[in-house]
Amino acid sequence: MRVERFVSSRLVNIRLILMIIRRMESYPDATLAEHLRALGCSRATLYRQIIAARDELGVDIEYTQSGGGAVRSWGILNPAEIASRR
Repeated sequence: MRVERFVSSRLVNIRLILMIIRRMESYPDATLAEHLRALGCSRATLYRQIIAARDELGVDIEYTQSGGGAVRSWGILNPAEIASRR
């Protein structure tokens, strides 16, 4: 039972990471507040998932002056595949 919960929780995080990446790519000039509202998550959760994307997937998200972010490197992900899953 414990393993199932871990796997389920991990899938939710991966989905959120992909939502964050798609959002950052689609709206690089959006403010942090706009991203948080659209994603429905807290600032801490957003930052945690950006760090996980960098550490686990090699995705580099650079922060902009407006407080948002832009994808600078896709790491192991294929941007065309992610875009097609909207």
